[in-house]
Amino acid sequence: MSRLINSHLPVTEASIDELIKTEQKKANVHFKKMNRANNLATVILWTAAGLTLAILIYILGFIIYKGFRSDNVIESGIINTAAAETPTDWYDGDSILIVNKKIRLKEITITDLNSLLEGKPSNWGNINEQDLKVYPFVLHSVKGETGKNTTLKNTAAEIASAVEKQEGAMGLIPANQAGQIKDYNVKIIPVQPLSIAVNPSVLEIRDNRKLRYIDRDMMKNILAGNVSNWQQVNGINLPLRLVIPPAGSYEYKAFLKLSGLTAETLPKTGIKSGNSSDYIEKIRDYPGSVGLMLSTVAATHDMTMLNYQFRKTGRNLQLWFLFEEPRRAGRVGGISSIVINTVYMVLLTVLFSTPLGIGAAIYLTEYASQGRMVKILRLGTETLAGIPSIIFGLFGFIVFVGYMHLGIGLLSGTLTLTLMILPTIVRTSEEAIKAVPRSFRAGSLALGAGKWQTIYKVVIPAAAPGILTGVILAIGRAVGETAALLFTMGFDYNRVKNLSTSARVLSTHLYQLVKEGISFDRAFATATILIVIVLFVNVVSTKLVVRKY
Repeated sequence: MSRLINSHLPVTEASIDELIKTEQKKANVHFKKMNRANNLATVILWTAAGLTLAILIYILGFIIYKGFRSDNVIESGIINTAAAETPTDWYDGDSILIVNKKIRLKEITITDLNSLLEGKPSNWGNINEQDLKVYPFVLHSVKGETGKNTTLKNTAAEIASAVEKQEGAMGLIPANQAGQIKDYNVKIIPVQPLSIAVNPSVLEIRDNRKLRYIDRDMMKNILAGNVSNWQQVNGINLPLRLVIPPAGSYEYKAFLKLSGLTAETLPKTGIKSGNSSDYIEKIRDYPGSVGLMLSTVAATHDMTMLNYQFRKTGRNLQLWFLFEEPRRAGRVGGISSIVINTVYMVLLTVLFSTPLGIGAAIYLTEYASQGRMVKILRLGTETLAGIPSIIFGLFGFIVFVGYMHLGIGLLSGTLTLTLMILPTIVRTSEEAIKAVPRSFRAGSLALGAGKWQTIYKVVIPAAAPGILTGVILAIGRAVGETAALLFTMGFDYNRVKNLSTSARVLSTHLYQLVKEGISFDRAFATATILIVIVLFVNVVSTKLVVRKY
């Protein structure tokens, strides 16, 4: 309008309408630009937030999934096909393995079975991560030499009775006497007896190529006669010769089952064998030959065995893992004592750090004059909060372990963690106290309360949610800390007896499991427990804050 007036043109109703329309168009264009910019900013922010949340959920979900579910790819010289009745070197005919109900075992390889009967190893921990002594029982008619701990019995019923009563016991009986054990509370464990025997030429290296393993699908195609050259299963350029086991043998029955064939549909290219000796000789003499064979037979005749790759899944984190004590550097048993050590560490760290941190925050905000010295103190506190934890560990080792002669133990580790999380507690507590309105202080002082009464009864309760949040964050860092404890707390997985005792907590136990390659399944289970503890502390603390304030 002003532009129209300043132009010294005659003002008419038409010119005013035209000017209004022009301004409306400009306003609409500006609004659309602003709206597009706002929408774009909203999309970017939502995308960033969603991506961050998705990454966090993926990380936690992956760790928790691996914690509760084991999923491993295994290469073994024995096929993961088990049967309750299996030929062994201990009896004529098939045998059955029975164990005590408390033994955590689903199946076992024929190699491990023979080792247990020979007394090597003498503990179940080498087989199923269970700290139990092995007590083998066999019949007097057993063939071959057994271990020193093996007990001989007269009947299968006597073996079953002994296995039922003795924790850690196992028994091997002939399959034709299985009827004698039906009234006893024992478990029958399937045995994996078969391997894939090949001619040594199959595993030769040619043109920088070598066959490492075959999987279930490859094996089925080989046994069904669908593979004519080892190149078809990632091997070298060598014709494949399938040797069919002797008719009626255990290997022959397994061959038909695994290949899906019948006696009438055997592959025409397969090489038939008359007996066990002929079968072994043909695999040994014919280049590129392959056949199913009992692992014990293959080992006895020094046959070349091909690795078999399979995927093994199952439950990982179970209740026994929480309640059993660890053994053999954490390779066997659970983590009960380690969880207790972690709780002791957290309680002592909170006991030492919380009063110091809150006290320092009160002094810096309520008593100290806000001059250069306080600014330097705040800068130092913020700098300490960003120092790598390994430096705190080295400091703790030199000061607490060395100069103060506290030794490597719970107290040294706790004091080191206290120094490490103090900056977090001080800064968060300081900000929480600053956030309390000045009117709260003025009202308290006006009613006649002293400065300390005002701080203790008014300021601290009002700042409590923020202070508690800082303490929770500090606890979360302390629970998951590893580097600061490597040189100060030690690695003893037994339950701590006093403050000078070396102690292993969940974070250092997890570090040891991964570093020494003990078990990634146990490492993920430990990580899951660690995450659950941190979440539990956060949730409980948040509930307490909401309920009280």
